[in-house]
Amino acid sequence: GYTDSYGAGRHDFWLIKTNSTGNAQWNKTYGGSSHDDAYSMIPTSDEGYALAGVTYSFGSGLTDAFVVKVDSFGNMQWNKTFGGGSWDDAMCIIQTSDGGYAFVGGTYSFAAEDCDAWLVKTDMYGNMTWKATYRRTGFEAAYCLVQTSDGGYAIAGQSGYDFWLIRTDMDGKMIWDKAYGGIGWDVCWRVIETFDEGFAMIGGTSSGIVADHPLNAWFVKTDKHGNMEW
Repeated sequence: GYTDSYGAGRHDFWLIKTNSTGNAQWNKTYGGSSHDDAYSMIPTSDEGYALAGVTYSFGSGLTDAFVVKVDSFGNMQWNKTFGGGSWDDAMCIIQTSDGGYAFVGGTYSFAAEDCDAWLVKTDMYGNMTWKATYRRTGFEAAYCLVQTSDGGYAIAGQSGYDFWLIRTDMDGKMIWDKAYGGIGWDVCWRVIETFDEGFAMIGGTSSGIVADHPLNAWFVKTDKHGNMEW
């Protein structure tokens, strides 16, 4: 997550390692003099960790996506910023089958209009190998991704006020995209590939699934082509 209590700036990335009973073994901060917020963290194949989020301290724009790679004790090995002259962030990071990384988020710098979802692929050292942006109708953002069994990617987030699922090939080229929702606000936070090569998504809906509740949890299952099954 992030901390105001420690570190170099107003917010810093904050990584805490605990033992099996939750007692802190160590904690580390990463960032600069302004706000740096971590939204995603994964264990890596070398027993370290990779963190992704947003930085106001570094980079070329108003905000940039910020990726930090650390060893098993939290010591920084490298960090990278990604973005242009406007607002860009990283909401979810994965380690890919080739040992590199991929992350998704939202970009204003490279958007055709307003905010677009974007996917960035890097090598094992965080050097960008390619990026791709995606849009549908209006405001778009990506909050989660998985690498699929064929080496491509499934990306989940929101398009306007709907759940949004994007299926790409291994180079980030869109194969199809689908939106799911009702008359209210619907946003997807997590996606997985299921045993039948379909997808399962979880998020929130205000489209009246349960009366008198402003927001409900919403679980959606699709086939491998993104068609809703239930």
